[in-house]
Amino acid sequence: MHILKALRLRLVAVLSDAAISVDVDGVATIVTVATNPPSSGWQDDDKLPGVYCFVQDDEIKPATFKSDDHLIKIDLVMQAKGGRDAAVDQLDDMQLPIEQALAVEPTLGGLCISLRAARSRIQLQQGEVVFGARVLTYEAKIDALRADPSIS
Repeated sequence: MHILKALRLRLVAVLSDAAISVDVDGVATIVTVATNPPSSGWQDDDKLPGVYCFVQDDEIKPATFKSDDHLIKIDLVMQAKGGRDAAVDQLDDMQLPIEQALAVEPTLGGLCISLRAARSRIQLQQGEVVFGARVLTYEAKIDALRADPSIS
């Protein structure tokens, strides 16, 4: 399995195992963790609040004659909907346990040399219902053989 797929699936597994929940209208609601990004970029309403992983960039540099360092940027896209402040509150409430779950697994079980949060940005669409998304970008460093950048 290519290291990018392995990274995405390992992140999904860690977030799924964390069983993250947030308050939605006074009810603790489990956050949906999608295995693949939705084709439209937005999860269906019945899957909100939710999060998905998107590998956005893989910067490859030589490490040795036979291996490369991969600096991979992964977007964790959190999405929510609700009233004026509810969507932002849900995004805030998702981000903390996501960061905590990934801090406990800083190498994702040995897959990465390092994993760290690099930035966060928000997008809101306001109308009668507010749809919000926050993109939390992580950077992962992985060493891989040049001739076979895979994980068994």
